[in-house]
Amino acid sequence: MKIIHLKLQNFRQFVGTHFVKFSTDTERNVTVVLGDNGTGKTTLAQAFRWCLYGKTEFADESLVNKDALATSKRGQGLDVSVELEIIHRGTTYVIERALMCTVEKQGLLGRDVVKDFSITFKDDLGKSRPIPELELEAKIQELLPASMSRYFLFDGERIHSLSKQIQVGRKSKEFAEAVRGLLGLDPLVNALQHLDGSKNTTSVRKNFDKQYDASHNSRIEELALEIRHHEEELDKVGQEVSEQREVISELENEIRKEELNLGRFEEAARLQRQRKETMQRKDGYSKELSLN
Repeated sequence: MKIIHLKLQNFRQFVGTHFVKFSTDTERNVTVVLGDNGTGKTTLAQAFRWCLYGKTEFADESLVNKDALATSKRGQGLDVSVELEIIHRGTTYVIERALMCTVEKQGLLGRDVVKDFSITFKDDLGKSRPIPELELEAKIQELLPASMSRYFLFDGERIHSLSKQIQVGRKSKEFAEAVRGLLGLDPLVNALQHLDGSKNTTSVRKNFDKQYDASHNSRIEELALEIRHHEEELDKVGQEVSEQREVISELENEIRKEELNLGRFEEAARLQRQRKETMQRKDGYSKELSLN
């Protein structure tokens, strides 16, 4: 997954619209966000989480920027939104989550809040197309499952603690599961567990063992004898085929020898004709000399 940009509107500390563009260069592919404490670095990380899953880890659950709320008039609409553009497996997605609020009075929101969540993607022709509403959560789980997000979306202050927990084994299993899921290996692992009967009591192997009993022994023996019989027949046929191939190889060698001999005979016949013609010319010359 490549993150292209993050856009925030009236989200926590960020009043108005703010746009963060991330590097997608193949070599210089790290984007560093610097700032003093309290300026919104953690809020940026939480903005990803809220956009994707609709949740944050803030003690104060209010997401509306207080300055924007304080300057809004009664009855005025106030929107809070986070937009995330990514490229995942060659496809560009735009994920947006928003709250459409109404100011009841200055500094106070009304109870009626409209929530909106959407995902669009660009097709092969470059046109934006929406993901159906019923498929939104499944698409998020495909892009970055919530169970893995804590290993990818966290503030810098927590990285040392997280690394230490993984090293001592407290989080190593969860981390391995997160990486496995991100790489799309869960279906393969589940299939192996389903086939293996050593630990899984509902596996294919266990079910077969439960269904198998002594009454099947005679039929299995019959089938085993048939298999051995057919294998013996196959061995015989294979041996015959091998012998026939040897005979064919010997015949091919004989043919090549005969062709060589035939070539020699043809050369000898050509030389014999040439000798005869030479002798005839010699006799002709001899006759001419005797007449003279």
